[in-house]
Amino acid sequence: MKESRIVAVEHVHLDARAGLEEPTQWFYGELADLESIENEGYYRASIGFKSERIKLWLHFQDVPNIDSVPVRVTILVESLENVVEILEQRQQEFVIARGLSMSEREISTLDPSGNRVIFKQSWPFALV
Repeated sequence: MKESRIVAVEHVHLDARAGLEEPTQWFYGELADLESIENEGYYRASIGFKSERIKLWLHFQDVPNIDSVPVRVTILVESLENVVEILEQRQQEFVIARGLSMSEREISTLDPSGNRVIFKQSWPFALV
């Protein structure tokens, strides 16, 4: 599968709930298909992922600052259909949104800590 891409201008830092390291690793490593990277010392309890030059850091805290309304990160994936299938298998809630053109599709869901994440399909597009 083609590498997913984190859509951002600079590195992304998100708070995450302590104790949710394993499901968070699954969400970003398996579902989003991002490459896991070693902790660079930002916080002791952090995990990281990368896509090209952009890194995504999740900092685990007992009382994280999480707002599920705004989008915290957008990730390009090869197939929205695969993401839908996996989310349905895990019985995780998500919303499929469509724009004005046929190519404007995305999936909105929450990561294990409650951060809003958008998955968009990269070219070539397949129908969901």
